[in-house]
Amino acid sequence: MARIGVDLTPLLPHGENGGSKVLALALLRALFERSPGWDWVLFAYPAGAQDAGRLAGSNVTLRTIDLPLQVAGAAGPSRRLSRGAKSVLPRRLQAGLRILLRDRARRRTVLFAESRRAGLDLVFSPFGSTSLIGRDLPFVAIVYDLLHEVHPEFLERQIVDQRRIETAEMVRKASRVVCASEFSRRAMLATTGIPAERVVVIPPVIEPRPMGLAKDGGGQPILSRYELSRHGYFLYPANSWPHKNHLRLLEAYALLRDRGPGRPPSLVLAGADTGSGGEVTSAVRRLGLEGDVVSPGYVPAGDLAVLLSEAMALVYPSLYEGYGLPTMEAMAVGTPVACSRAASLPEVAGDAALYFDPLSVPDIARALGELTAMDSAERAALVEKGHRRFREHESPGTLASRYLALLGESLPAPVTATAP
Repeated sequence: MARIGVDLTPLLPHGENGGSKVLALALLRALFERSPGWDWVLFAYPAGAQDAGRLAGSNVTLRTIDLPLQVAGAAGPSRRLSRGAKSVLPRRLQAGLRILLRDRARRRTVLFAESRRAGLDLVFSPFGSTSLIGRDLPFVAIVYDLLHEVHPEFLERQIVDQRRIETAEMVRKASRVVCASEFSRRAMLATTGIPAERVVVIPPVIEPRPMGLAKDGGGQPILSRYELSRHGYFLYPANSWPHKNHLRLLEAYALLRDRGPGRPPSLVLAGADTGSGGEVTSAVRRLGLEGDVVSPGYVPAGDLAVLLSEAMALVYPSLYEGYGLPTMEAMAVGTPVACSRAASLPEVAGDAALYFDPLSVPDIARALGELTAMDSAERAALVEKGHRRFREHESPGTLASRYLALLGESLPAPVTATAP
């Protein structure tokens, strides 16, 4: 019997992890269901313990690590920087990096002790964290994107430094690294130098969001709560990270409105405020869109299911994605998709989306206009392409079996997980 540790220490409440949380939890549910002969031990901080606890079962236990996410101010061992780091980093950044390393060292000491007590055979990291890595444990990680390498300008310097440290450690120690798309695999190979044979592509497990309410008309109370009507709005579900490109979308929407004729569908921006929410709010006011843009913030999964199912279209102007989960979810429920011709999105959406240049406000506005002007036959044709694209995606059972095979091969003594 294999005993697998699952590093859920990055798990945060609500929508703060973005799409990676949805993908990670869907995958874990599929894995646990299909491996009754394996023991799984989940490691999470208190912030993520509630979500992690919902995964617990007969072969799944949770260990909550009561250690703050940020312990930089606490006493801890000193961490000296290399001469090279001192020669190229300003003193302010040297101090920040020392704090980061000290914080990391303390957390790693506690987490490594917990993993040893758990008697693990392997560590699986569905968020790409290296917190539970030990010298003697095989390690398999998922990488959703390489934003910190490809577009570091979208992230705070400390986050870039932290991700680079973790990525370098992953490259050194991981038995296998799983990428959600071929696009992400190419970025991993190009930016890290990891041997190609250690990086594989396994698409994410996608659980269609619960659509029962929307299909039988029961979703109307939810639409009414957000003051929306069926097919009367564009939906963009994304946290307010800079690379999500909210500001250009708002400018394009204002351009569409000003061109006329008539008032366009509303624009719903659903997602947690993860740093740029103030800029988005200011742009709405500056462009005079207060009566056209609905910004509910984080939306619970059940509500989002209805909003996605009943939208005129999903609009996805992101500048960088390692996969792009909402595009596939929209296709699954028959909602047309317009998205960026950038990063992984063309690979994921194929011929089932209306594409635009995410750096061009006029081109985004063009796509919004085409969605608004579609007749029923054109809409139905795009919806059918989306259904077909979703059907091409491998089933949760098939994808979970691929992961279990990979984990089994990575164990010290390779084993096979038997499905129930």
